[in-house]
Amino acid sequence: MCGNMQFVNISSSDKRNDRLLLWVLIAFTLFFRLYMLQMINVGPDEIDYWFSGKRLAGPGSYPELMHRTIRWAIILPVAFFQWLLGSHVLVYYITPILNSIIQTVLLYRLGKRIFNQSIAFYAVILCTAWPYMWRTGSQIRPAIFSITYVLVALYFLFLYLDSTNNSKQARFYLLASAAALFIAYQSKITNLYFVPGILVVLWLHRRKLSAPLLFGLTLFGLYVIEHMAYFISVGDPFGRLGIIARNHLSSSYAEELPSSFLGLFQRYTVFLEFPWHLLLLAFVASTVFLLIRKRKWICELTILHAGFFFFLTFMVKSIDPVVPVEAFLDRYFIATLPTMSLVIVYALFEVFPLSWVVAVSQRRMLVLAAVCIAVVALIVTALPLPAGVERFYTPFSKLHEHPIPRVLQFEEDMEMALMKDLPIVSVDSAKPLDAANRIFYDDPREERYARPIKVLKLNEHNLYYLDGVGGAPQRLDLQNGYTRVLYCDRFNFSMDRMQLNEISKLGEVYE
Repeated sequence: MCGNMQFVNISSSDKRNDRLLLWVLIAFTLFFRLYMLQMINVGPDEIDYWFSGKRLAGPGSYPELMHRTIRWAIILPVAFFQWLLGSHVLVYYITPILNSIIQTVLLYRLGKRIFNQSIAFYAVILCTAWPYMWRTGSQIRPAIFSITYVLVALYFLFLYLDSTNNSKQARFYLLASAAALFIAYQSKITNLYFVPGILVVLWLHRRKLSAPLLFGLTLFGLYVIEHMAYFISVGDPFGRLGIIARNHLSSSYAEELPSSFLGLFQRYTVFLEFPWHLLLLAFVASTVFLLIRKRKWICELTILHAGFFFFLTFMVKSIDPVVPVEAFLDRYFIATLPTMSLVIVYALFEVFPLSWVVAVSQRRMLVLAAVCIAVVALIVTALPLPAGVERFYTPFSKLHEHPIPRVLQFEEDMEMALMKDLPIVSVDSAKPLDAANRIFYDDPREERYARPIKVLKLNEHNLYYLDGVGGAPQRLDLQNGYTRVLYCDRFNFSMDRMQLNEISKLGEVYE
């Protein structure tokens, strides 16, 4: 193992109170995710996963195979809940919220096992309430699934590292960790950036190659099986990578990114939002502080994080000019958020005199947990927050604008538009119309399937419409603007019945 293994277990608890504390965290996570729920993002990522799951769970042909429609670790759970509960729009939110609850359990169990109960508790609070998780916990995107699968992989990894011999149980932990990381790779390939760090940690654990070889060969074996399955079923000799290469290896996303070696570091500066700056600075300072104090498991966690960030930063597909493999987006950091939260909270316990927090009785601990959760809930529901933050959640005074009643209203608007034979349109972007088409219009129960999207030119604007719905395009009167339509807007996604001349983007056309 790395460093000095001296560690003082700060807290102890009986199983009953431990379960009670975990239920408090689960309740907090559920409340927080429901309250902070955001409107369905028009994607197209989210819509592709939802639509692919809908086609797996019911009738209709599966979409074209591409990098999003083969992310089975996302699509299969979505399809399962659509098969179980139907494709009603509210089912969209089940997998993100359920993943958040599972992550709460996993992070609490992992933190308690490698550190202690109190550190685990506050790490869950930090991770759950972190601003970027407000969006992540609302959408069917790779991030919310990646966190779950990576946490499973790390939980089994630390179970293996904490085992004392090469028993069958220890080997099971190692194989389970590799299998979970393979599933994480199915949700997002960049989760493989954890592999080098895991191999190093396994080698340092006993200074033998047997464990890293077993882990690496398990991953490789699973990849070979996957590759052969794609080769047999699709015929592409490059398997999954061939499918991805056909759709996702263009460099157009990098046109606005730096094209030099030093420019790669701008992922952490100009392209990163302030909350992440704050978190990363706190994490680096906490890691250095705990390494100096030689705290248990910090060396292992440091290696895992360092490996992930190294490859996230320096993986390029071209050297001259430099073209990074991934765009400079905040969401690519999210897989490390739970373990970063553990490190930060652990450092806070070391720096500040927080021993009284864990020395109190279990009853007082539960009271403290309730108070802590109540304070967080008060801040985000009742106290005034900056106007720029309000777009990320629904203020307590505007609960009627919460996404749940809103999407129910959109569903009603769609049915009313179909009943009154209104064209369904969007302006200048087809994405909001695509979301309405594949989420609200597409209904296999009614044998109503997503329609082709076509476009008309209106002065400097593009008017997108669902072909054949509401008599479009024939019934779209582009001259006087009095044609009533169901208008789909992107930010935030909305649907409203109105006349063409009432659409703000077309207002000047009819003046």
